[in-house]
Amino acid sequence: MLENEDKRRCSVCKIPFFERNNYYYGKLMTVRDYFAEQCYFNEKRWLINRTLHGWGIVCGLDVKRIPKDPNDHNKGYIDTQVKVTEGLAIDCCGREILVCEDQYVDLDPEKSECHQEKVKKEELKKLVICLEYNECKSESINIKHEGCDQKEKYEHNRIRDSFKISVRCKEDIDNEVTSGKLCPLNNRIGFWFGWDEVPGKDEQRFKEYLIQKYNVDWAETAEITRTSDGNTILVTKDNNSLSLKLSDEKTKVVLIINETWTDEFIVKKEKHELIVFKNQTVHHYLCKELKKGCRECPKHSCLILGEVTIVPSYVPENPRYFKIDLCSRRKLVYSNPMLYDLINCYHGDLPHITSINWLHGKDIEWSQFVELIRRNKDNPDEEGPGLQVGFDREVTGVNARTFLFIVKYSEDREGGFSEDRYIPGKIFYDENIKKWVFKVDLGWFIDLEISALQEGAGFKIVLRGDHILDKETNKALDGNFIGGKLPSGNGTQGGDFVSWFYVKENLDYKSHKSKHSKM
Repeated sequence: MLENEDKRRCSVCKIPFFERNNYYYGKLMTVRDYFAEQCYFNEKRWLINRTLHGWGIVCGLDVKRIPKDPNDHNKGYIDTQVKVTEGLAIDCCGREILVCEDQYVDLDPEKSECHQEKVKKEELKKLVICLEYNECKSESINIKHEGCDQKEKYEHNRIRDSFKISVRCKEDIDNEVTSGKLCPLNNRIGFWFGWDEVPGKDEQRFKEYLIQKYNVDWAETAEITRTSDGNTILVTKDNNSLSLKLSDEKTKVVLIINETWTDEFIVKKEKHELIVFKNQTVHHYLCKELKKGCRECPKHSCLILGEVTIVPSYVPENPRYFKIDLCSRRKLVYSNPMLYDLINCYHGDLPHITSINWLHGKDIEWSQFVELIRRNKDNPDEEGPGLQVGFDREVTGVNARTFLFIVKYSEDREGGFSEDRYIPGKIFYDENIKKWVFKVDLGWFIDLEISALQEGAGFKIVLRGDHILDKETNKALDGNFIGGKLPSGNGTQGGDFVSWFYVKENLDYKSHKSKHSKM
C-alpha cells in the first residue's frame, strides 16, 4: 500500500502523470486500484486549486481575543488564549481546509529551533498562528483473523480531511510574500532610443540595453542598417542577427533575435519624434514571468491566520498583554466574485461624458463660432447654446475651475495648444436639456468685434475629471477622451477630458483690415 506522503505531491514535477483505472468485466479490484482512483481525482483537484486559484484564506478564519467576561468586555481579555472562527482555506498543496466550528488556541509555541534558545521572559515575542491540513482516521473496525494463532487486527473505515491549528515562533515559518510579486509597473524603465536616431546618436545606448537585457554580446561590434522604408532596424554580425520592426500604426516595435520572436516595446510620438520605451506590454511581461516555472511550496510553510506580538507588562495583575496583526502575513485567495467586486469598486459604474455640441478637432467658420457662443443681454432667447456637455450620470464639481475654455491666438496644429488665456464665463446645469453649459461673459463676447481672434485661432475645452464626481457613488469622472470618441474613458477614475476645434479667419474682418491697410 502506498504511504500517505505519496498523496501529498505538492510540486507539479512530482506528479509525473495522471493515471486512472481502466474498467472491464471480470476485473479484480484491490486496495491499490481503489487508492489510485481516489488519488487521480484528488490530485487533479489539488493541482487546479493551487495553480489556478492560488493558496491562502478563502473566507472567515478570523482570530479574536477572548473576553474574561462575555457580558462585560471592560473587564479585559484572557492573555493565554485566542479564538479562531469558522472558515475555509486552501493550503500550499491545494488541499481544502474546512473549519466549521470556533476553535480555541493556547498561545504556547510548539517546540522549535527558536524556542530552544535561551529567551528571557521579559523579551518581546512574535508568534504566528498556523493552520495546516491534517488527515485523521475514523470508524475503527475489527478485522477477522484468518488463522487460529493470529492476533486481533484493527483498521479504520474512513479517512477524514481535518486540520491542525498550532502556534509557532515567527522565525520558524518560511512563507512567501503575500502579494506584489508580479507588477508590470515595476518593469517600466523609460526611454530607450529615438527611432530615427539608430544608427546615429542613440546607437550606443541602443546596443548597451540589448547586450544587458538579452545577452547578445556580439551586437557590440555588429553592423546596424535600416530598410529602405525606414520601418525596420537590422543588426547583423556573422551568423547572428536581430531586427526591430515598427508596426504600421507606429505604436509598437517587435524585437526578433536570430529569427525568433523575443519581445515587444511601446512606441510614442513626442515632439514630432518616435520614441521607443523599454517597458513591455502587460501580456508579454506576464508571459516572460510565467515561463520561469511553477511556484513551489516554501519548505516550512503554513497558512498564517495572524501574527501575535506578546509584550511584557509590569503591572502585577496582568503580567503580559498582546496584540494581533491579522492581515500583514495572511495570504488570501482572490476568488472570481472577489475580483469582480474589486474591479467594479474601482472601475465600475464610473460617470462618463456622452455628448458635446461642438465638432472636435475640426475647422469651423467664424460665423458658426459666433452662433455657438452668442450672448444677448436684452433678449436671452437669441443667445447661442454655449458649450454643452452631457454626462451619463448625475455629477457634482462642475464649475469654473473644472470646466475650462481656453484660447490660443497662434494656431499650432502639430504641437497642440499652449494654455494661453482662459476665457471668462459662467457654468450652470440646464434642467431642460440635462446638460452642463459654459457661456462666455457678455463683455468678452462684445470685445470679439475688435478682437484679433477674428484672424483665426484655436480653442481648447478641458474638464478636470479628477474633481468631477458621481453624485451617488462619489467616484471620479472617467474623463480621458481617447481617440476623440464618446463616451469618454479608459475604465479608470479621473483623467482630463481635452477637446479642441479651430476657428477660421473672419472673411469680413480680413477685407475690412485690407481696406484700412491700403489707406
